[in-house]
Amino acid sequence: MSASILLPVLLLVASITAFGLAGYGFGRLGAHGVRGWDRPVVLRSLAALSGAAAAAVYTWGLLCVALTVLDAEDGGAGSAPVRP
Repeated sequence: MSASILLPVLLLVASITAFGLAGYGFGRLGAHGVRGWDRPVVLRSLAALSGAAAAAVYTWGLLCVALTVLDAEDGGAGSAPVRP
């Protein structure tokens, strides 16, 4: 697969994963309430939230790489004249 097809797909999947894990983590904490927090609930929620943070950082880095690749390949609408 070429990078022009693979990068947007990876961006979409990583961002959906980040929002999904964040929703799961906060949803588990909210479903049990403050008094219902026992150790497994807190650990699962923290694991989901840390996974969401990791996916968000990965998505941010992938977006930076995608924009760099787009600039390096000199693609886009304003690429007709060669830049000095």
